[in-house]
Amino acid sequence: MKPTSHRIYKAHGAGNDFVILIGSADFVAEELAATARELCDRHRSIGADGLVWVDTCGLPAIAQAHVWNPDGSAVGMCLNAARCVMVLLHDLFDVEQVEIRFPGVAIHAWPTPGGARLQFELQATARSDLSVNAIGRDEWFVNLADPHVVVGWDDAPTIQEALLAEIALAHASGGGLSDRPPNCHLVTHDDGLGNHRIRSFERRVEAETQACGSGCVASYLALSLEGEHTFHTGSGDRIRLARINSRWMLEGPALVVFAAEVNVAALAGSSLVTDRIVQRIGTFDATPASGHDDDQAGA
Repeated sequence: MKPTSHRIYKAHGAGNDFVILIGSADFVAEELAATARELCDRHRSIGADGLVWVDTCGLPAIAQAHVWNPDGSAVGMCLNAARCVMVLLHDLFDVEQVEIRFPGVAIHAWPTPGGARLQFELQATARSDLSVNAIGRDEWFVNLADPHVVVGWDDAPTIQEALLAEIALAHASGGGLSDRPPNCHLVTHDDGLGNHRIRSFERRVEAETQACGSGCVASYLALSLEGEHTFHTGSGDRIRLARINSRWMLEGPALVVFAAEVNVAALAGSSLVTDRIVQRIGTFDATPASGHDDDQAGA
């Protein structure tokens, strides 16, 4: 019997990469957490910084999005993933504007040349009070939809030499304010033209990531910035960020790298859990409007 194949998408926002599944049915969080652990493995599967599930039943106005880290933990908000979702929906359905609803925030998104522009408001939730607390000299704990530690760095030329993993480990408790290890960001102060260098260590991935959009927001808050600022990420890409009162605007690159029909169960080691997930998307056939080439993978 020929193995059943299903369409998956690989995308990245400023180097922060994701496996994306498109569906239009209810999902079971525990099952997708297991799927994230399987598909995000860079040595035995597709590999990614996270798994994104997008429910398209509310299109063209609304898309529901959920993100899981490679260890299966859920993410409250991911601005890099939001840009990837916008670009993918534009490619698949010619969507020019959409509200992307994450568990922690609703984001209005538009495609731009080479990426997407996002607009959103941050609100306190039961898990996040949107607090900014100084925990040391030039060190802050910032509570968004997920916890962050921001460390100010004075010398831009030496930021690449900093031992980021060790700094993140030293701030694993967020100054005693976090019940889970926070993402850690080194960020330079304003160069006088609104530019900042930023490096991000992503917990649950347990490695430096090429970019973190939420980390840019956390840094903006920690440094008490105003107006528009540009964050130069580890990938070399730039993320533009501004705030007017409670409304945020973020713009940055995003790219759908490939779409492929794959034997997901084979990639995940013949997991019954992953098989149940792909059965939920098996009847969904989205042919990219822009004509992405479909690479074949799997047995």
